[in-house]
Amino acid sequence: MQNYLTQNSFGRMISKFSASFFLAAIVGVLAGCSGGSDTPTADASATPASGTGTGTGTTAVLGGTTTSGTTQTITGTAATGNPLAGAAVTIQDSDGKTATGTTGADGSFSISVTGGKPPFMLVAVPSAGVNLYSVLPAMDMAATNTQNVNITTITTLVIYELSGGDPATMFKTLSFSTLTRSAVAAKEVTVRTKLQAVPAVNLLNPVFDTMTGKFVAAAGDVYDDALASLGTITAMNSTSVTLSGAALPTYAGATGGGATGATTAG
Repeated sequence: MQNYLTQNSFGRMISKFSASFFLAAIVGVLAGCSGGSDTPTADASATPASGTGTGTGTTAVLGGTTTSGTTQTITGTAATGNPLAGAAVTIQDSDGKTATGTTGADGSFSISVTGGKPPFMLVAVPSAGVNLYSVLPAMDMAATNTQNVNITTITTLVIYELSGGDPATMFKTLSFSTLTRSAVAAKEVTVRTKLQAVPAVNLLNPVFDTMTGKFVAAAGDVYDDALASLGTITAMNSTSVTLSGAALPTYAGATGGGATGATTAG
């Protein structure tokens, strides 16, 4: 009987020792796996979240320099017979990206459109009066170059014709599908035809491009004299454009309809 109790007690001691040894071994293994550091390691299988940031992707602003080092710039003159000084100019590409600038005392401006996608639509917002519009239908975006684009009463009438009487909505909604080189040229002819009653307009050289031809916003320049005869645009709706010049107080409405009321910028 005593031998049995002795063996039983010894067995229980062995069992306790084995359990303690096993537990200590487990703790040692876990401690070894930690590598002695409290810093968690990255999960190589995790998929990074997608998103946009300032370092990658497309921003809503034109300008800067492309990866190839090329730059593209639009220059021009905003005028209505007088320079449109201090006007805020916004250029918008067909993707809705914009670039802005301000005209100088002579109505001139120079704005980078690097990284943009033609056609480009332009709006000049004067300190008072109706906004003026223009367009550059095409531009070589693969090479460094500068293109001249005017923003005048006549260019606004061309956009008025292209938009069916509502340049502001065309600008706001990016409805640029009609702003092709051939369409712009055709509507310029339409505008010149409607302005035949203005003698100063008839003095313009037929090959002079009123949209992109360079001129000086001062008396004595043939284009500026034509603008002075037309005067400023005082109102615009789908049926007509009202001009302050006595030579042609009302410009007949564009075809295609459009919202009525004074035109404002986008």
